Amino acid sequence: MWVKKLGVTLLLLVASSQYVRSQQAKVLCYYDAANFLIEGLGKVSLADIDTALPFCTHLVYGYAAIDVETNKAVSRQPNLDLDTGKGNYRTVTQLKSKFPSLKVLLGLGGYKFSEPSIKYLTLLESGAARITFINSVYSLLKTYGFDGVDLEWQFPMNKPKKVRSTLGGVWHGFKKVFSGDSVLDEKAEEHREEFTALLRELKNAFRSDGYQLGITVLPHVNSSIFMDIPAIINYLDFVNIAAYDQQTAARNKKEADHAAPLYELSDRVPGNNVDGQVRLWLTNNAPASKLIVSIPTFGRGWKMNGDSGITGVPPLAADGPSNPGPQTQTEGFFSWAEVCAMLPNPSNTALKGAEAPLRKVGDPTKRFGSYAFRLPDSNGEHGVWVSYEDPETAGNKAGYVKAKNLGGIAINDLSYDDFRGSCAGEKFPILRAAKYRLGRGSCQKFDRRSVRYCALLITMWSVRLGVLALVLGLLGVTVRAQNATTGPKVLCYYDGSSSLKEGLGKVTVSDIELALPFCTHLIYGYAGINAETYRVRSLNEDLDLDSGKGHYRAVTTLKKRYPGLKVFLSVGAYHDLGEEKPFEKYLTLLESGGSRTAFVNSAYTLLKTYEFDGLDLAWQFPQTKPKRIRGWTGKVWHGFKKLFTGDSVLDPKADEHREEFTALVRDLKNAFVHDRFQIGFTHLPHVNQSIFLDIPLLKDNVEYVNVAAYDQQTPERNPKEGDYTAPIYEPTERVQGNNVDDKVKAWNTLGTPLDKIVVGIAAYGRGWKLVGESGITGVPPIPADGPSPPGPYTAIPGFYSFGEVCAKLPHPGNVNLKGAEYPLRKIGDPTKRFGPYAYRNPDEIGADGIWVSYEDPESAGNKAAYVKAKGLGGISINDLSLDDFRGTCSGDRFPILRAAKYRL
Repeated sequence: MWVKKLGVTLLLLVASSQYVRSQQAKVLCYYDAANFLIEGLGKVSLADIDTALPFCTHLVYGYAAIDVETNKAVSRQPNLDLDTGKGNYRTVTQLKSKFPSLKVLLGLGGYKFSEPSIKYLTLLESGAARITFINSVYSLLKTYGFDGVDLEWQFPMNKPKKVRSTLGGVWHGFKKVFSGDSVLDEKAEEHREEFTALLRELKNAFRSDGYQLGITVLPHVNSSIFMDIPAIINYLDFVNIAAYDQQTAARNKKEADHAAPLYELSDRVPGNNVDGQVRLWLTNNAPASKLIVSIPTFGRGWKMNGDSGITGVPPLAADGPSNPGPQTQTEGFFSWAEVCAMLPNPSNTALKGAEAPLRKVGDPTKRFGSYAFRLPDSNGEHGVWVSYEDPETAGNKAGYVKAKNLGGIAINDLSYDDFRGSCAGEKFPILRAAKYRLGRGSCQKFDRRSVRYCALLITMWSVRLGVLALVLGLLGVTVRAQNATTGPKVLCYYDGSSSLKEGLGKVTVSDIELALPFCTHLIYGYAGINAETYRVRSLNEDLDLDSGKGHYRAVTTLKKRYPGLKVFLSVGAYHDLGEEKPFEKYLTLLESGGSRTAFVNSAYTLLKTYEFDGLDLAWQFPQTKPKRIRGWTGKVWHGFKKLFTGDSVLDPKADEHREEFTALVRDLKNAFVHDRFQIGFTHLPHVNQSIFLDIPLLKDNVEYVNVAAYDQQTPERNPKEGDYTAPIYEPTERVQGNNVDDKVKAWNTLGTPLDKIVVGIAAYGRGWKLVGESGITGVPPIPADGPSPPGPYTAIPGFYSFGEVCAKLPHPGNVNLKGAEYPLRKIGDPTKRFGPYAYRNPDEIGADGIWVSYEDPESAGNKAAYVKAKGLGGISINDLSLDDFRGTCSGDRFPILRAAKYRL
């Protein structure tokens, strides 16, 4: 009997897993190897795209061609691709050993090269030519280990059409009565049948080896003319709809317009948009699961002139393609990195002429895409208008694919995404944004409708799982459910006082709302302690309380829009240090049972009144004194001196305070139990846990322990020595314990469960002034002279938000600047152990030198990966207001939070 039960159970599980597997969306990543042959910034090698491949299901390596004399498929660059040359074909297929789930396809044809379509049509007309072609394709796949081929067949393209008014459309129609329609291909019907035959014969030839066969419908190729969709769809594994370049400066010299709209705009040519192309295939019985929507990673640019007007609203008059960019070196064509460099950033706001930033116009409708423009000057020069894809619009297209249950997306081309991370430090932001929206589903979209959809989706699956559990229960199989709250936490800290700032540093509750779909907890700070009454109090009553602007109520109300979100109130941190003896009131409070009771009761009242879910204790214990990094002789001498001076004592009553803090947390726990309020503890930097915290007793009374393992070195504590501020592991010859891994071990070795330990990730950097003694290498630890100058957002010496750091890194807008505006040299962290840093050596008079240790999306992702590998409880982001919440670096808002969440 138990065998039958087990069999049924396994059958259900297999069916479920097969369903999930069948629903996996494809991500086709195109790579044009010809970009490796470009000199300068546009050169992109296989090594450069390696970091993109974890996001791809397929890598399409292009582009092979057709030999016009033999009708064979051949490499366009044999010296690059073949074994007789550099062997790229072999190298690219060997990537599958590094990325086992990756499929590598050979792309043939393509759109970039604009070859005469005649040889593609002539090949179709001969059965013998088709057989020769098929055999040569098979031979290439077999010889080099490809998994299939993507045919980007060069059919004749439609002629460009102007956007006409109603009157213009009537006149054009009247003229066609006499002139008739232009004929693209007189033998179109024959070629359609022959193309069907080619695909059928290819599929038959591939069947025994299981090779995949896909096609790309190139822009301006009329599928209804050249493709018998119902006949060919069964031979294809996918159809990639390249619904971009609907308008280009090469085809439409005098008229600039959206290049890749998702939906049809008013008074435009019907069908020249993603949705129009998709619907054409769907109405011809193509399964949605086989349709791929191609997303460009580039923009198209036109020159503006005096007739273009001043609004920038398309369609508008233009004067041919804009000037080429430094990377792609092609008129009217810009990679995303080139577009990004032209958008406003702190380095180009004061520039003029051809270097002045473009005005960005976003797409709140999520239907047509972004554009940017710069009006011509008084001489009629330097005007430019660009329609482009960015991470946000790419995410919108992936959201469309998800909503329509289509087969996936294609990224064309990896070479034109920001593969260096020059905009925001995050490599391949368009690919990442599209993959995230595609893979994570509508529950991560930034709107209220999607949240309701997510709740409905969760409910539906809960019912399905409940039915499955009931069936298994009837079979006598025990199912143990896992509580949804046991997943990894993402604690998002928000300092409400940042909304009181003026200028660029001002961050409101509405600004952070876009981040909340990525957060499990919103920790609102910061409350403090009244030194006379020991009651919890708001540090900004006019901002937080109902008698003021009501921030407390505003943040807890967010739970209605984000049902899974927990909102905590944080007490302490670095924000309650106004008194002459900053830690005294926190210690004095502990010493009296009456003071502890006053604190507990006031905390309970605040949580109850404003509907918080819990309290985050960022308790202010005395900090350990800074320690310099010493060489071997320095350590010996320091140890010798301590024989006479002894160790400095942080707190003579530390033993008592440790017991009293445990009692405070226990009292809070007892007071909160009835209302199920939760308690979290934030272990602030430089608080010695062995002195102040009884971890074995504390761990059971808190929901989480947030290890704020950053600010290990700061210019305030270590003015003469710049060093890594938040390393994961200990660098060589440093102070022991000042890193993430050691802090985690300190809690875990004393019995704290791993799933209660949360790792803090700082969304900022710390900066030092460099001097003549600092040397020229930038390698830390490095002699310094106190904090560096403040940034425009944070306005704090030696302290920079990620947006401020990003603006200092090299990008096309600052490469020609000098002095204090000259970009920093970025040094990445290939070890994934210590984090990146950046620096600028002092000039000849010793000025403008700076060294910054910071967190970026890549290093934040590395910390999240550490958390995942160790089985820890999650991450915390400190602070949402210091992440790039405006998306000024790459158009991707909250990139540090996003990167960490994705890796987690």
